[in-house]
Amino acid sequence: MPATEPTEDLIERRRALLASLRLQANGMLAELAQVIGVDPPHRLSDEPEATLEAVAAFCRRTDFASATEDGRIWTLNRLGLYLARELCAANRAALEYVDDMQGAHFRLTCRKAPA
Repeated sequence: MPATEPTEDLIERRRALLASLRLQANGMLAELAQVIGVDPPHRLSDEPEATLEAVAAFCRRTDFASATEDGRIWTLNRLGLYLARELCAANRAALEYVDDMQGAHFRLTCRKAPA
């Protein structure tokens, strides 16, 4: 099946979805920052490497086994997003949302190491 060019409507819907996901990601990281105690909250997204120790300390002192299912999902989603951003920041990589209409799909793109 040949690829078709996306319509203007589809492009606008994808842009709106990406903007929404960016806002949600920032909100999720702000919630995590509040729970962990990182202040100001934007440091989790702007300076992930500087907040890694606070995240690690939170993980060491948190008993995930005793949390409710919703609590575990809430926490792990936010930690996963944080760690993905940390990995990207540490390796000059990019994390992007892939709109494949099958749910949340992210792509991590790393640079090739110099020869």
